[in-house]
Amino acid sequence: MLKRVLAALVCLVTMYALGSWAATTWQLQTKLSTAGGTIKVRNNPTQTAIGTVYTNFTTSAAVPVTVAANAGYKISGLTRNGATLPLDNYTSHYSTTFQKSGGTTQSLVAKFAAQKYTVTATVVGSGTITPASVLVAYGGATAFTASPSFGGSYLVAVTGGSVTDLSGNPVSLPCAVPVKITVSNVTGPGSVVATYTTVKADAGTEQRVLVNSLVTLDGSASVGGDSQLWSQISGPAVTLSGADTLRPTFTPSMPGTYQFQLTKFLGSTPVASATTQVAVVTSLADSMRTDCMGCHAANGVSPAPLVFARWSSSSHKATGISCVTCHTDVAMPTPVNSSSVNRNTFVINFVTAGTVGENYCATCHNPEIMTAYNASLHKSSGVTCTSCHVQAPHDPAASVTACNGCHIDASGQVVGHPFPMGATDCTTCHNKHNPGSTSGAMPGALGLLHFNNVTSEGYPASYVTSRGSCSDCHFDSPANVAVRQQWYTSSHAKVTAPAWMAYDFKTRTGCVQCHTTTGFIAYSTGKVVSAWGVASDKTKEVLTCIGCHKDMTTGVVRGMQPVRPYADDTYLNRDLGISNICMSCHSGVRNGSSISAQLANMADFTNLAVMTPHYLAAGGVLHGKGGYNFAGAAPYAYYSSNSHRRIGSNDANGTGTSGACVACHKGENGHTFQVGTALCANCHGTSLTEAQLALDKADFASGLTVLAAMLEEKGHPYSPQYPYFSNTNWGSGQAGADTMGAAFNYLLLLKEPGAFAHNSAYAKRLILDSIDYLHNGAVTGNIDTAVDYLVARDRISREVGDSLLRYRSAGTCASCHTNNTGSHTAHLNSGFSCAACHNATANGTASLIPGNTAHLNGVTDVEAGLGRSFSYSFAAGGGTCSSISCHNNGTAVWGAALGCDGCHGAPPASASHQKHYGGSVAQAAYGATSIAQDIAPDSTAYIMNCGNCHPIDKLKHGNGIVEVELYNAAAPAGSLKGLNPASATYLAGFTVYQDERGLSYTKGICSNIYCHSYVTWTSTAIPDMDPDWESKTTWVRNYKAVTWGGPALTCSGCHGNPTQSASPDNDGGAGDSHSWIDSYGYQNLHTWNMGYDPLSCKVCHYDTVRQVNTFTSDAWDVRTLGDVPITGFAKHVNGKKDVRFDTQNPYVYSSYYGGDVSMSLANATYDPVSKNCSNVACHFSQTTVKWGTPYRWYSDRECDVCHQYGY
Repeated sequence: MLKRVLAALVCLVTMYALGSWAATTWQLQTKLSTAGGTIKVRNNPTQTAIGTVYTNFTTSAAVPVTVAANAGYKISGLTRNGATLPLDNYTSHYSTTFQKSGGTTQSLVAKFAAQKYTVTATVVGSGTITPASVLVAYGGATAFTASPSFGGSYLVAVTGGSVTDLSGNPVSLPCAVPVKITVSNVTGPGSVVATYTTVKADAGTEQRVLVNSLVTLDGSASVGGDSQLWSQISGPAVTLSGADTLRPTFTPSMPGTYQFQLTKFLGSTPVASATTQVAVVTSLADSMRTDCMGCHAANGVSPAPLVFARWSSSSHKATGISCVTCHTDVAMPTPVNSSSVNRNTFVINFVTAGTVGENYCATCHNPEIMTAYNASLHKSSGVTCTSCHVQAPHDPAASVTACNGCHIDASGQVVGHPFPMGATDCTTCHNKHNPGSTSGAMPGALGLLHFNNVTSEGYPASYVTSRGSCSDCHFDSPANVAVRQQWYTSSHAKVTAPAWMAYDFKTRTGCVQCHTTTGFIAYSTGKVVSAWGVASDKTKEVLTCIGCHKDMTTGVVRGMQPVRPYADDTYLNRDLGISNICMSCHSGVRNGSSISAQLANMADFTNLAVMTPHYLAAGGVLHGKGGYNFAGAAPYAYYSSNSHRRIGSNDANGTGTSGACVACHKGENGHTFQVGTALCANCHGTSLTEAQLALDKADFASGLTVLAAMLEEKGHPYSPQYPYFSNTNWGSGQAGADTMGAAFNYLLLLKEPGAFAHNSAYAKRLILDSIDYLHNGAVTGNIDTAVDYLVARDRISREVGDSLLRYRSAGTCASCHTNNTGSHTAHLNSGFSCAACHNATANGTASLIPGNTAHLNGVTDVEAGLGRSFSYSFAAGGGTCSSISCHNNGTAVWGAALGCDGCHGAPPASASHQKHYGGSVAQAAYGATSIAQDIAPDSTAYIMNCGNCHPIDKLKHGNGIVEVELYNAAAPAGSLKGLNPASATYLAGFTVYQDERGLSYTKGICSNIYCHSYVTWTSTAIPDMDPDWESKTTWVRNYKAVTWGGPALTCSGCHGNPTQSASPDNDGGAGDSHSWIDSYGYQNLHTWNMGYDPLSCKVCHYDTVRQVNTFTSDAWDVRTLGDVPITGFAKHVNGKKDVRFDTQNPYVYSSYYGGDVSMSLANATYDPVSKNCSNVACHFSQTTVKWGTPYRWYSDRECDVCHQYGY
């Protein structure tokens, strides 16, 4: 202690000498010339008033000065010591320092000016606003005028200002008058927006209706508004249904005149209204008889005598069309009469009835009626409207026998019709108003499908062609009608689909057999593939019924034998029975063998157009033959044996004998060829849902997106137009063939969107191998890096990448099996795959082995996987496994619980297991890195779960090998294993021991592990009160090697007791405030505790230890702490620095002036992020102290931080 006092006296003498030098006084004058800002000198009060402030100093240190503009002001001038300073960017703040220069007086003068801001005005909707913009001083105000553009325009919203009328009175929105918008207290650029909307009400025309008939009011001509409401003004009371809609309805129960009002609202404010009237009568005929015929008949005025009789029995009358609907009840004589409208053709002759030359019926009816009639043979032959509408115009229904007089022969058959019509009406197929034209011979779209009159390039196909006729599909039976309606919705019938209209296929040899009905018949009967048509024939064929069915009356399908679909492959399609007829076109015309053939023929892949597959090659995918197989990859052959191929063969699982195509695509949805899900349940039960299929389809699409991105990354971007890939340089030799093969696979699957279901394993393999090869240059079986690469390059999104990875894992056993029965869950959670016990059925990735015969055979096949052995005795309630290699050759009952101690101790009673794990059997878990703080925060022992020292990969569990793994990059962040460096290792011992269960182990050495490590801090020289001391500080983690099974470690077995740094390697205990040895050899900081007993560990780590440390001192009074027992095992060796102050028990601090003082930490806290301790009594006036901050007893200023002596 004497040595430390002498050193302090030396420092004081030095300080007195320095003080005498600093006695010279100098003055700083700061002046505010204008209002609008402040000047701050060091820590003096802020100068805010206009005028000069004089400040005297003796210090030679720099004096900071800051000039700041108030809100709404800017600095307009600065003068320092008489010299004008350039403002540059210093318009809001300016900071500088002044330093003693002898005794010279120094000065700073600041001026400020008010800011000005632009306020703009805009209008949305049907209104105006002026002016467009105004420049306003800070704190000032301005006004704008907003006005509606026309009647029915309403102001509904204003932003950026307050609204009044032009006289300044308050207004409520919405409003339809000009307003003033005031912007007050402008403190920055602003904007005003006035929003207008247009609202008009239209209640529709007046109506005349029958009592008890449904009446619809029509306000659909109204404009705008948020809502509307109809109300009844007069007449017998009725209830409006949908009164808040534009078209409400009501049913009047008594005659009378009903008036209604439609009100339009903006918000809850009514802004527009309109009225309408409905005359309700008990009899429309009586009303017309009274209101019309009462005059006309009595006075002998037209109409003719039959007019009223015909109208009263017409469809017009039935639908509420009365005399006044056409003839009006206001102007007489009526503007629509036999003089203004031709009574036979209904053509308007006089303007009173409408536009002269147009057809009056088109006033209400579809004008296409007249377009068709004007182009018809009927018109040119003199057949008028009344030739068919014989009761017209007042009973316009056509006669049901209108066609008979001209078109029916004596036997009752239609002359020249290609097949018997039966009871089918002519108008079922023929357009009523132009029955003979090939344009619109049938109504609407159906007519365009049957008869095509487009002859420009790329014209569509049609049902009726130069070789095709109605009888190719039509037959007089209800079943035939149902089939035709289904076929009509299928792709075989889509006349604008590329398969039928992309080319004139009848002129193309090699295409006709699949792209025309005529060619398909020739191929199915004689394997003819030559063109049969000529270009001058402007018709194109779809695949009609006669193509597949050789007899339309019986529906017998054409028989076909399997074909060899591929040009460069000898493969023969399997025999799928009736489905062979589909396979001949849907297998494709080439597969990947065509690329291999090019390679064998020494083709130059650096200049070769891409070889493309054919479209919709579902058969090629189903049989696992359509794609390109990569050189050096695992065999592809077994993908041809997928389970879907067996559908429809030998009635497998009740799927019939018609082959896979017919079984799935012509099931519940018939000739639509849309797959129904009912048949799927025959094999999949309830495990395959529509939602799962949709997810599989989406993931399959993601796989294609990733493959396209990888092709583009390799210089081969896809284009939707043929030939799809323009870059012809694929690389040389095998590499070029493989790159082209990846593009081939992409096109195959892109154009076969059902591949994900037809042969999911094969489609997935083609996608994954293609991506794998393009990224890695070979098929490695890993695409994770490829996906990460594309995500990093922004070629794909993370979501698309994850979708592909999910697709890669789909199709596992869990896709169909829940795998939650018996002991399945326990085994799967421990990392065992399906193949561990079902080795004949599943592979190592828990996916079905392609082509195996043990799946879907009605037997539960149990077979030990590679490297495992057991015998299994089946029982319905749970069989018994015996001599299980995974269970240390034990026996287990399937479905019974088996804890970790079922194979070995939990923990094993060997070496140091019980030191590291003191939890229960139930808390133990292989691969888990949890510790006491995660499992049992109040634990009285360490609970370091298995995964901290053994593999976290559950596949390594139960494999007969006791493996120690101290580092794994995949360990959870923050876990003890995750904190270990890559150099963490275990070196096995030489002597082999056996534990109580017969398992072998050694007493090896653990090195470089976090649990047995400590940190040392070093620094460069740190000046007094250096705020940047952390940048001069570094730390190093040091590891201690420990022997498994060695003696129990004390506190100093891993870290110092206390942890301690020393000069000159560390200056002031920077980074670690536990203890520091200075250059004199003295101990400092918490362990020194100003000469009193050192601070015990429990003072700051109360949740970890609760006992006071003993200590010893050497000749220099350097203290060493004694060991204390761990109280809170959850807080020790947990990867964290747990600080919790002892708030219950005071501790003693040795004060130089006040003696020993008792201190309380009742309110002390610690922030682990900032490392700040707050409200710690031992730091006196320093309410917050950062751990690791240097404090040196010989630095007055550092002492003054706490003591506040005033240095």
